[in-house]
Amino acid sequence: MDLQAIPVPNPDFCVRQVGEETVFLAESGSQFLSLNPVGSFIWRQVDGVHTLQDILDILCDEYDVAREAAHADLLEFVEHLAEQGVVDLQRQDA
Repeated sequence: MDLQAIPVPNPDFCVRQVGEETVFLAESGSQFLSLNPVGSFIWRQVDGVHTLQDILDILCDEYDVAREAAHADLLEFVEHLAEQGVVDLQRQDA
């Protein structure tokens, strides 16, 4: 996955903040996903504008984490969101 990819939220999911967690429910009611506080922080950066590189930079600024670990974890997390249909990954020049 390219760090220049831009994750774009899928509008077919209802998204709600519940305490420090973020909860997603597909409009069809067939899918449910919950994010912990760190996942919720990352989700707040998913606006269709920030690239994965931008999000990685913001994540490293916010949390005291090794960049290599944050990079790997971010890619795994966003890949999971994409597999669940919560985000679509677009090329920056698309």
